[in-house]
Formats: sequence, structure tokens, C-alpha cells
Amino acid sequence: MLTARGVAPEQAALLAAEAEGSPGRALALAGDEEARIRTAVLKALPELGTSDAAVLSALAQELSRGPVEAALSTAAAWYRDVLETALTGDPPRRNPDAAAAVRVVADRSPPARTLRQLEVVCDTIDGLSRNANRVLALETMLLALRALERDDALDVRQGST
Repeated sequence: MLTARGVAPEQAALLAAEAEGSPGRALALAGDEEARIRTAVLKALPELGTSDAAVLSALAQELSRGPVEAALSTAAAWYRDVLETALTGDPPRRNPDAAAAVRVVADRSPPARTLRQLEVVCDTIDGLSRNANRVLALETMLLALRALERDDALDVRQGST
């Protein structure tokens, strides 16, 4: 269906994987804005532990101006891929183009932390469905995800001394 609408076969395969079988979602992801948002989210998530608050605030503002659903869907798919890769060793199904980054994060992230991060994303989706402020909800989510990354890094350092 995507290739019939002019989407390159390689891109269509990536979109189909991320959309998890939903043709409507795959078509929405084929748009330029959704692709830009997806790229921004997939670039930011592996680097959360080293990002400062100003960078995360700017990202939240950028994401809030676009299709927030695409950003949150990408984040949820990312954490599902990280969890699945950590538990099974399989390559990511939803973000195969980010396989290397997913593997790095899966190797360093305990499943309990990844589940908590996925829960933070789901809580944000729920909050936005109740008309929460978009920028504030996204900023809170990104800071919470970063805190989880950093707390784990702290625990590892303390355990090795």
C-alpha cells in the first residue's frame, strides 16, 4: 500500500515495522513531519543520560509543535524494542533502522528500568489524553526518562567501589 503511494520499498518496510501492522499509522508516519519527529526522538532517546535539561526542554518544545502522537508512539516503540532485544537478543522489530543504538541501550539497561521508562511514556500518553499541557508533559517525561538513566548509572558506579 505504501509503495503504491510512492514510498520507497526500504522506507515502506521501516514504516510498516514501526506501525506494527496498522496501515493508517504507516500512512501517517510516511509524512514529512512524522518522519522528522521520529528521527528527533530516535536520536534523543539513546543520549538521554548525557543530555542537559536545556536540551531536553528545547526538544520538548520542538516535539510539542508537531504530531505529539508520533513522538510518543516512537518512544514507546523504542522502549519495547530495547526490552525485547534485552530479553531475547533478537533485533528490533519496530525500529530496525536503529538496531545498533537499540542493542547498545539494551546491553546496558536492566529490563526493570526499561519497563519503568515505557511506563513513563504510557503515563504521558494518558496525561495528554486528559488535555495536559503538551510542552510540560513532554518535558516532564524527558526529564523522568533521563533521571532513570542517571540513577542506574549511579547505582552501577556505587556498586563497583
